[in-house]
Formats: sequence, C-alpha cells, structure tokens
Amino acid sequence: MKIIYIYVAAAALLLGSCASWKQIHTDYSPQKIVGDSVIRQEFLSDTTQTIALKQWREFYKDPQLQSLISKALENNSDLRKASLKIEEAEANLQQSKRALGPSADIAATGSVSKFGSNSATKTYSIGPEVSWTADLIGKLNNNKKAALATVEERQYAA
Repeated sequence: MKIIYIYVAAAALLLGSCASWKQIHTDYSPQKIVGDSVIRQEFLSDTTQTIALKQWREFYKDPQLQSLISKALENNSDLRKASLKIEEAEANLQQSKRALGPSADIAATGSVSKFGSNSATKTYSIGPEVSWTADLIGKLNNNKKAALATVEERQYAA
C-alpha cells in the first residue's frame, strides 16, 4: 500500500514539474531592430584626419625624444627576434620547395678490416647518389603550403 502512495506522489511530482517547466521556459523570439535607428550620420567620424596615419617623427617633434625613440627601435630585441623568425620561416619554405625536386649527393666511405694474422685490408668508395621522391599523396606539397602559411603568419605578426 505504501508503494502505491510513493508511485502516486512521484507521478504527481513529475506532472507538476512538467507544467511549471512549460510556464517558465518559452520559445525565444529575437527582437527586430531597424538598422537606420542604430547608427546615425552625425556619429560617423572623418577618417582622413586621424593621427594614426602620421609617422612617429611627425608626431614627436622634440629632437632628443626622436633620438631616444630611434635608439629604442634599433636596439629592440623583440623586433630582431621577429625578423629572425621570419628568416627562419623563409628558410623552411625554401627547404620544402626544394624537397619537391630531385636531390644529388656525393658519398665517400672507407673501411679497414683485419682477420687473424693477415694484413689489414683497406677499402675506399666514392660515388654520386641521386634520388627523387614522387609526391603521390601530396605530403611534400602540403608541407610547402604549411611553410608558406608560416611565413605569412610571421610577417603579419611582426
């Protein structure tokens, strides 16, 4: 008998929560905003008269301040580091471009062997090595594209 009361109470609780859930949560409908009323003509600024377009030497007229700024720019380690990162990315791009073509090397080897009481045998070898990797699945081309993207990203960040 107690179990029936528990089931009835649970059912009443569930049904009551469904009804209150429906009252609390309604479907969202966005408000309609007219674009003309948001931006007015009198608030638009004249972009041709901004100080951001001036060079820093035109903005700072004091010669002593200009010399200090020049020294700071010349000795800026962040700028040097950024330019070195750009050079590194460009070198990686050149390397990835060269990987698409054939490569040629010259290899030289030498060995000395001696067995027992026999005299030592010396062997020398020198010769060219030529190889080329066919880019069938596009790995080398994708490496080149990634290196180009890295160069552009570092140039933009500098």
